[in-house]
Amino acid sequence: MKLGKNTQLERNLEKQAEVYQKASDAKNAIKAIIFFTHEEQKRVLSILRKLKLQDHPDVVLIDARLDNKPSGSRA
Repeated sequence: MKLGKNTQLERNLEKQAEVYQKASDAKNAIKAIIFFTHEEQKRVLSILRKLKLQDHPDVVLIDARLDNKPSGSRA
């Protein structure tokens, strides 16, 4: 799990999960990325496009922005 604002996000997505996957002899490596702002979301999506991971089934994006959700009392 990584934060969208992580300055090493691109490098981590390229290499880190696979290292852990090999070390634990796992078949899959799920990459979860959480972002809190629109700018972080744009950055994450840009990195995923660059790495050709934008539609990868093992990449999970968690939208934790406050600016795009209705309040519970208005939903």
